[in-house]
Parts: sequence; C-alpha cells; structure tokens
Amino acid sequence: MLHAGDQVITEMNISRAKKSDAKSLSIIGICVWADSYLIEGVDRVVADYINTEFSIKIIAKNIEYNNVYVLKESSSVVGYVVVTEDGGKSEISNFYILPKFQGKGYGRVVLSYLRNLHSNLWLTCWHKNSRALKFYYANGFYKTGETYFELGDERHKNEVLTSVVLQIN
Repeated sequence: MLHAGDQVITEMNISRAKKSDAKSLSIIGICVWADSYLIEGVDRVVADYINTEFSIKIIAKNIEYNNVYVLKESSSVVGYVVVTEDGGKSEISNFYILPKFQGKGYGRVVLSYLRNLHSNLWLTCWHKNSRALKFYYANGFYKTGETYFELGDERHKNEVLTSVVLQIN
C-alpha cells in the first residue's frame, strides 16, 4: 500500500524495469513527451528525435545501464522514471506519468520512493512546462540554474532543479 499525503493508493506499485517493459515504456515516453512539448505540431526534427529517443532499443539500453523504475496501476504500466548516477548526484532524467494518471498523487509517491534510494536528486525541466514546475516546487525542489536543450537549430531553456535535503545533526 502506498501513500500520497492523506490519500492511500492501493493499486499502484513501483519496481525496477525489465527489458520486457521496453515496449510499454517507449509508448508512455512518446505520449507524455508529446503531451508536454508538442505545442507547435510535429516537424521532421521532432519526428526524428521522438523515433530515436523513445525507440525500444534506446529504452532497453536505459533499462540496462541506468536506474529505471516502472509505475503500475493494477497490472498496467502508467509511467516510468529514469535516474542516472554521477559523482554522488542522482539525475532524474525522465519522469513520465501518463496524463490520465497525473494529479492523483502518484508523482509524490514516486519522489518519496526515489528519495529513499538516491541522494542529491536533481533534474531539468522546460521553463514553459508550468504544470511540471509547479509539481516539483510543491515537492521540495528549488531552482539552482538554467541550461538549454538543443533540438535541431533551436535552443529550449530548461530550469535546473535540486531537491531540498534536510539533514538533522
């Protein structure tokens, strides 16, 4: 049984991804990425990016070399998270929950789960993704910088967010 604040989520579970999850994660990645970023439609550059980054082959490599966690409601995959470790820091490089399942407390549960496993969590978030930014700020992240995501000839500003870590001495 998982808890999201006062809400109890009984049908959700989080586990390490297996290579057999790659096809489902590919579809979820495409759906969530498209919902978040395709505000001007799809051109060749975007189509190439999506077909490459969310290919089953790339997802399977992520599962093999990174910490990939699958979120399931009952037996259906509804999201996933990729965490990469580097020098004592843990980057949430992908945090995808299908739109239909957003706003139900799953994200808070996932962050709590990740904080128990990884230290010094950080991520980047597109500065126009106000829903995601609001979620991260409400869940203990704060802005520590800016970076840019390059796609074709375009540069897209991203905020660098770091998780607040409380240490009691």
